[in-house]
Amino acid sequence: MTINELLDKHNINYKKLKAEKGISLFSVGNTNVLFWINEGNAFKMKRSWFELLEKNCERYTLFLYDKKGKQYYYIKFLNKNNWLSGSFNNCDKSELFLGKQVLNSSSTLGNILTDLKKCGA
Repeated sequence: MTINELLDKHNINYKKLKAEKGISLFSVGNTNVLFWINEGNAFKMKRSWFELLEKNCERYTLFLYDKKGKQYYYIKFLNKNNWLSGSFNNCDKSELFLGKQVLNSSSTLGNILTDLKKCGA
């Protein structure tokens, strides 16, 4: 099942912003969401993805899935001043390893969908 089919099935209103292999960027209400499928729990955020994620939006989330470990992760950023934006603003790297922030943010699909429904309400 694709992310679009999953959102449709759970009646979550969203606007598709961008998609490429392994990622999908969409908005739910006033929150931008990056859905990202990875082989393993070592997620490296590309600067270009981050710039799209935070563009014209104060709130954004990372909705991550580790295919190998069959584990979901969900990280909410309620304002633009956060560890992710600070990390990109303080370096010129084209990508950043998300590390422990991901591992400390494990979730279930049910909890993530419930939160996304709240974002769109």
